[in-house]
Amino acid sequence: MVDNLIVALIVLAAAWYVLRKYLPRSLRGRLFGKADQDGGCGSGCGSCKSGCEPGADTAPAPGQRRVIKLHSR
Repeated sequence: MVDNLIVALIVLAAAWYVLRKYLPRSLRGRLFGKADQDGGCGSGCGSCKSGCEPGADTAPAPGQRRVIKLHSR
């Protein structure tokens, strides 16, 4: 019986995390309050200036190559 309760708590915590992380911003605001709408690097495009804003292109210019190094274990 205790095992079932522990599993249920883990499943509820995982569902809460997924909903809080991946729901659209408008639904997150309604379900979890206005605090989740602040943005930040963990919530997608926001205040972290990670290159997701318009004009912040991270792709190399045409004619340039991007070097990808693969390391074997």
